Amino acid sequence: MLMRSQNTWYVPQTASPPSIASAVETVAQSSAIGGRLKALIICCHGSPGYIGIGTGISQSDASAFARPGLRGRIQQLWIRACLVARVQTADGSGTSAPGLRPFVTGAVDGGDLCQALADALQCEVVASTELQAASPESTGTTSRFGIPELPFGMMDEWDGLVARFRPRVAPRFERFPSLWLPNPSDVTQADIFPGR
Repeated sequence: MLMRSQNTWYVPQTASPPSIASAVETVAQSSAIGGRLKALIICCHGSPGYIGIGTGISQSDASAFARPGLRGRIQQLWIRACLVARVQTADGSGTSAPGLRPFVTGAVDGGDLCQALADALQCEVVASTELQAASPESTGTTSRFGIPELPFGMMDEWDGLVARFRPRVAPRFERFPSLWLPNPSDVTQADIFPGR
């Protein structure tokens, strides 16, 4: 199943977290029904605790989204990027693919970034703990690496374990089929979020 966004933007690599927050604030205030967006979908590359959009968003950047004109104006933030909500250990493990180089080094709890965004925006944040990919059935195009690719402004279903964060509430988890793991039921919440 493919979903198309009504208002799709290309975000340049030079866009800082405050400039991204400002642009979202403008859209939420001016073009959303009742000054509120039902969903903001960020579709980009990611790593545990890191959203690879613009110059990148990590936990220390979440405060850029705590703008008075943006708080409470988004019902859900979907972060469709690999591994963002996953916990990565100090040695860099915790990624779900052998040899995958993280964007950040050291121990990172991706849940902390997602919770900080949920608190800053006062909305539900939905993010992946596993690798994300377009399913071969959902797209007819492939990248130069031979990987199925979605048309601009489109997204398909989640892959693997997905976490939902709400302001000041413990995260909830939902399992989707995975293109990467032969038996995704082998991976549990405890494997990805030790101690939660």
